[in-house]
Amino acid sequence: MTTRWTPRRIATGIGRRAKRLATAGSPETAGVPPTRSSPPAVSVILPIYNVENYLRECLDSVLAQRGGDLEVIVVDDGSPDRSADIAAEYAARDRRVRLVSRPNGGLGAARNTGLEHATGEYVAFVDSDDRLPPGALAAMLASARTSGSDMVVGSARRFSTTSVWKPTWVDDLHDRTRTGITIDDFPALVRNNYTWGKLYRRTFLTAQEATFREGVSYEDQPLITRLYIAASAIDVLPDVAYEYRAREDASSISQQTASLSDLRDRVSAWQESRREFAETASRAVYDAWLQTLFDAHFHWYLSSPGTVDLAYWATLRSAIVDLTDRAPQAIWDATPPERRVPIELARRNRRADVQEFVRCDGYLPQLFPATVVDGGVRHDLPFHDDPELDAALFVRRPEQLRLSHSVQRFSWADGSTMKIAGWAYIRHIDLVGRDVETTLVLRNERTGAEHTFASVGHDDPGFPPPDEDAWVDYHGGEFEFAVPMDEVVGANRRDGDVWHIRLRVSSLGFTVEDTVSRVRRSSSSGVPYSGELSNGDLITVMWRLHAPFRLGLRSLRVEAVDVALAGRSLRGTLSGPEANWVREVQIRSEAGSTLRAHGGSRRCVHPSGPARRPQRGGARRTAPVSGRRNARVRRGRPARPAQRTRDRRRRGPAGQRTRGRMHPAGRARARRVAARRVRRLRRGLGRRGCARHRPGTRTERRDHRGPAEEQEDRDPKQADPHRRRAVRRRSSAAQRRVPLRRPPVAGGDPRHDRRGARLRLRRADDGAAVGVSRVERCVAPTCPVA
Repeated sequence: MTTRWTPRRIATGIGRRAKRLATAGSPETAGVPPTRSSPPAVSVILPIYNVENYLRECLDSVLAQRGGDLEVIVVDDGSPDRSADIAAEYAARDRRVRLVSRPNGGLGAARNTGLEHATGEYVAFVDSDDRLPPGALAAMLASARTSGSDMVVGSARRFSTTSVWKPTWVDDLHDRTRTGITIDDFPALVRNNYTWGKLYRRTFLTAQEATFREGVSYEDQPLITRLYIAASAIDVLPDVAYEYRAREDASSISQQTASLSDLRDRVSAWQESRREFAETASRAVYDAWLQTLFDAHFHWYLSSPGTVDLAYWATLRSAIVDLTDRAPQAIWDATPPERRVPIELARRNRRADVQEFVRCDGYLPQLFPATVVDGGVRHDLPFHDDPELDAALFVRRPEQLRLSHSVQRFSWADGSTMKIAGWAYIRHIDLVGRDVETTLVLRNERTGAEHTFASVGHDDPGFPPPDEDAWVDYHGGEFEFAVPMDEVVGANRRDGDVWHIRLRVSSLGFTVEDTVSRVRRSSSSGVPYSGELSNGDLITVMWRLHAPFRLGLRSLRVEAVDVALAGRSLRGTLSGPEANWVREVQIRSEAGSTLRAHGGSRRCVHPSGPARRPQRGGARRTAPVSGRRNARVRRGRPARPAQRTRDRRRRGPAGQRTRGRMHPAGRARARRVAARRVRRLRRGLGRRGCARHRPGTRTERRDHRGPAEEQEDRDPKQADPHRRRAVRRRSSAAQRRVPLRRPPVAGGDPRHDRRGARLRLRRADDGAAVGVSRVERCVAPTCPVA
């Protein structure tokens, strides 16, 4: 649709542009905070230095966040490229962005400068080459305000120009929501010791005198360690709150592991963190941090090409020996064999063997034979036959075994029976000729009740196993389940209940269980749809990439109570969260006749915007509306007004009529009227006479059939012709249909479901059920209510 540029519209656009420019200011004054009636909810601190290729994507992802007032403090750390010009461009067009310049001092100094300028209730840090996924700040802000915690820690994922993946530690730390915990309650959280992906209460940072080390790399790790220990409450979310870029040119700070200066900065951060833990943390927290070094940090440098330098090797080996000398045996046992072996070789000062281990891909155990032995699975990694090395170094213990799985098919049989199929097996265990028992576990998040179901078949899922080993055959790990959801939901149901789905696999005496999160997006499971229970409730599927696969219950949302029939009037009370969305109530008698009530005494229509087009490629879904003339909705326009109102809107400011098209002034007036109706609808109000029809209030439904209509039923030929024309107009109007949006099939958000609800009718005298009728309802705010 081509925009019609009128003088009024052009003048309005120029005024808005001038207002934005006056508010944002020039680049020289962009660092001055704008005048606010209240502080922003979140201050995002974003240092920039040589990131002109990534800055626009980063700023766009931050400014697209919703859910609270926002300020973005961009700190120019003396960047020699065009990064500052790009930031100034954003500051000029968006008042939320402030540009602060300072001489180059490193990432720590830039973050400290950002903290000095922050005014928000909460603070978040973003690196200028990374990005925030949609809804990241909103999820963390909602959690912080609900729980009152000092910190909120979100999940993370990595990405490049070609792929997206999760770090290995994410599933262990962010498998579920943890609210109001301390670091002693969950010591493993110290593995997520990054500044980004978190939300901090600013008063908490001020009380802790939080400042970053300046002039060194990895300036954040000692500080995050101290904040974890000092926080009185921490929220841990499974939601992905940060996306961390892996640069193809390896130019980021964290990718400089081959340089001696980077290693020295890392060793300094290790020493500072150990000092902080030793002084204020418990032994369990210190051991969890030490486990992080065994599992990850040491190997970033042991696998680096920098080990060819003698000074580099001497610095690295000295730090490893110092930090592992007094490590308890439990930490060695919890470290996987492909990580234990290079650490032990470094302790023995066998530099050439460490380099050979890396050259032979010793960090990839799937490339080497695996054998089930007493106490676990033994891997024939490089140097497995070395007599100087303990054979226990090469054994993976039962608690270290992991489950690989993938959901390949998902469907509903008979509406309420969920069918799910795919792969599930224990890594490094050959399944040829072995008995495998696969169990599906559904756990209710509210009650904790669990329901287990055994696999009913081993049909070929149609796709290969999600992971392959060179020496292990996983065929035999197929599963298929048929889950009767009516039995799972049971009588103790509640609207909004959520079930977590887990897979449990047993073989050769080992049992491993894991949350279902890996779904084949190119199969039927990639677009799961809702199922309907026998009573009309809906089971929706809640899943997104790199998130757990869950089921949600959408219960009956409307109930009619205190129903009584007095004469020709049926009176009752509609209650429930969606009572105000009811358009039509159908009551069926024992004789089979049907009485329809189109709102009774209500004479209101809530046009909340134009009807949206259906999704591309999908069929148009329609729903009948009331027989009122003004209940009609045209595509792209508000509800059709009466003829007198339509004529009035075609007049200009001076009453001058226009031909064919509505006058611009009348069109603007129509938009204001429609916007006002939308606001009233969102507040739960309607036009005149509608306030009393909110959920929980009494309503009156009348049968408007008068004597003329009764006469027409007896003998249509004797009916009044004018009355017959009126009835025909009303009947034809009742058949008009309104396009609705196609119900979503992915994501399973129950708020956007378009299925009909069921209405319970109970008598007012004894509360006995009268019957069940179908109620056509519209949940989306784009649909009319009449």
